[in-house]
Amino acid sequence: MKYKAVIFDLDGTLLYTLGDIANIINLVLVELDMPVHSEKSYMKFVGHGLKEALKRACTEDCPEEILEKGYLRVMEEYSNNPVIDTKPYEGIHFLLDSLVDMGVKIAILSNKEDTLVKYITGNLLSSWHFTTIQGILPDIPKKPDPSVVFQILEEMKVEPSDAIFIGDSGVDMKTSVNSGLMGVGVTWGYRDIVELTEAGAGILIDKPEDLIRIIESAPR
Repeated sequence: MKYKAVIFDLDGTLLYTLGDIANIINLVLVELDMPVHSEKSYMKFVGHGLKEALKRACTEDCPEEILEKGYLRVMEEYSNNPVIDTKPYEGIHFLLDSLVDMGVKIAILSNKEDTLVKYITGNLLSSWHFTTIQGILPDIPKKPDPSVVFQILEEMKVEPSDAIFIGDSGVDMKTSVNSGLMGVGVTWGYRDIVELTEAGAGILIDKPEDLIRIIESAPR
């Protein structure tokens, strides 16, 4: 077995979170007297943190002070209601169980705010030991910057060539390229196959269990 570790994206990869994100940002848009969007529209807004998602959801130029006010409301509402509709994708529990049984180390690196990442994973993914669970923090580069990936690998004591980065977006695949990890793109997430491929996905998978076969069949 070549691969000793897997670093997961969170939203759109392990968990379906779009419903809660859309509901909360739409609520704040109403407060800002701006048009709301369909849940599907948020597939293109997310991936760079909630403040950026709110900015993209604004259909007109939003002054920084209004954006900041809206972002604080988004964080307030999300902190109060983080897992109303959020849930793991089908097959994720089986995948995580299998990786643990195989002795593969696992971690999560998200561009969602760190406090929310830890709260949500604590509610929905606490049955598994992740070496690291991290979202965005002040003064720490976001994906696709590879800095945090290297920190996670150092903690895992795993070389980049022995690890997989798995996610649903071009940002995730660029992260894998920038850090030298095998990039696995999932087709059940928020972005399309074209984006994943153009951003450098080495492999695309349609079901979580497909990752197990990739790890088992990799040359030693």
